[in-house]
Amino acid sequence: LADTVGVATPLTIMELVGRLKKLEADIGVHCHNDFGMASANAVAALEAGADWADVTVTGVGERAGNARLEEVAAFLAIREGRAYRISRLPGLCALVSEAAGRAIPANHPVVGADIFSCETGLHLQGLFNDPATYEPYDPALVGARRRLLPGAKTGRRGLAAYLASIGLPDAEPDRPALAAFRKKSRELGRPPSRTELGGILRGTRRDTVSAANTAAASNHIF
Repeated sequence: LADTVGVATPLTIMELVGRLKKLEADIGVHCHNDFGMASANAVAALEAGADWADVTVTGVGERAGNARLEEVAAFLAIREGRAYRISRLPGLCALVSEAAGRAIPANHPVVGADIFSCETGLHLQGLFNDPATYEPYDPALVGARRRLLPGAKTGRRGLAAYLASIGLPDAEPDRPALAAFRKKSRELGRPPSRTELGGILRGTRRDTVSAANTAAASNHIF
């Protein structure tokens, strides 16, 4: 069953496969991605009883491409227990990407470089407490690693947890330290390094001590 111009939906694919399952024949589907539903349509067909689905690595194909191997295989392995070695997907996709001269977007499902990166304060706190809060599966399943990127959106708890994770467990950040950290992150366009973090914390502590000494001297004078 070929959705040649990619206009099917998961519901219509499931209904069609369900009707054809009454025939004594193997059923396969070939889904195109013109509306971004090729992988979903392939999975829906398999769930409806199709025997196989065509897929291509990174979705290479005419126009918007086809159902993506990495998406379909990862979903079936992680959510439905199929025995696929999905840890090999990043290497396979990189090989095809290089051969085809098509870069893999950083947010590409399953194999994108940034899909396990997080900066937002609420998400960082959730990930430190329980990764399943904001991750659909363990990054290690697809050979990836989680990257926590404290930055301009980070809150005090997220920054404190990050400091602990890089070996600075006693560096509880106060509001001036958090403000300085956010400002530095905006200026750099990235999270400050460990060395830069140390400078930020030392600077805010000096400012805090100086302000306290000034206040004490004023109280003494008056």
